[in-house]
Amino acid sequence: MIFKITIKETMRNNYSKAEVGMYVEISSKQLSGVERNYINHFKFNDNNDIKVIRDAFMQKYGVDLYQEGLLSYPGDKYLKCEPL
Repeated sequence: MIFKITIKETMRNNYSKAEVGMYVEISSKQLSGVERNYINHFKFNDNNDIKVIRDAFMQKYGVDLYQEGLLSYPGDKYLKCEPL
């Protein structure tokens, strides 16, 4: 299944390059988001999707979400997951 991962909130520090509204599309069998547009953080923290999401934002925007702290928190705080 293909998902659209959108930044819905940032840490708001002076060094942040991530901005609300940035998004990528990834393919995953492990993410959930069908019903409530959130990332199931139990699956999110225990699978390879962190690397896929990080790499996708690095390739598209040059932004490292892990370094900015957006991938180290349960996924639904900073990221929105929508199935396409």
